[in-house]
Amino acid sequence: MMNDESVLQLLMHQLHGKIPLRGSKVGVIGLGCVSVVNTLVALGASVRVFISSKHPTLQQVVAASAASSSSLPIHPNLIESGQVHVIHCQDTAIDEFWFWLSETLTWAQDGSGPDFIIDQSDSSMLLIHR
Repeated sequence: MMNDESVLQLLMHQLHGKIPLRGSKVGVIGLGCVSVVNTLVALGASVRVFISSKHPTLQQVVAASAASSSSLPIHPNLIESGQVHVIHCQDTAIDEFWFWLSETLTWAQDGSGPDFIIDQSDSSMLLIHR
């Protein structure tokens, strides 16, 4: 049985040199989905990530992600270069949670939403139907 990482590695190998997601916008919700971010960026997508956690800083979130699972954390260079936009909320009130989730799923350039949503928590489904 293949795990997420081996599937992503196989996908990258098969698509080597191709950029099939160029121009696509992807919203990623939840800490368990961050292993996909590096692959999405490599395939050409613009990625916005929403993480709500008990950790006070994004660095601690990424460190906790790396320590608690076998998945690769978001590469720091992607965040620093602006290829990945991360919104991190710590212990927020419910109204603030919905606000930041909505912000994650809105691209500032044109106010549009994502082409794809990867959501570990189903929060985006609740937001869309809210």
